[in-house]
Amino acid sequence: MKTATDVVGKLQVQAEGPHSSATVQMAPGDWRLELEGVGWFRAFGGRQLSWQRWDDSVSDRDLRTFLVTSGLGALLIQRGALVLNGTTLVLDGKAVLLLASPVSGQTRVLKRPRPLT
Repeated sequence: MKTATDVVGKLQVQAEGPHSSATVQMAPGDWRLELEGVGWFRAFGGRQLSWQRWDDSVSDRDLRTFLVTSGLGALLIQRGALVLNGTTLVLDGKAVLLLASPVSGQTRVLKRPRPLT
């Protein structure tokens, strides 16, 4: 169910912290993300995720992308979970886990053709 009671217009929270920026604002138990052209997202207290679409041109698919990645990740961190960003593959019958910061290319590495030996 969509709740956007306090996610209207520009983000109003003035969170101080080393990880806050113009786009992401973080305070204990309160994470807010503003993505121009997509919408506003807020994870609060480890149990509430709210959002508001930027405008009617934003698709449900675009909203879902940020809700199930950034939004759920923020909720899990607020609950004390360890959240890792990565991808997996099977190589010679063994599982390999590639961990890295977001947008660092783990999936691109998987798409490279494997050299013939």
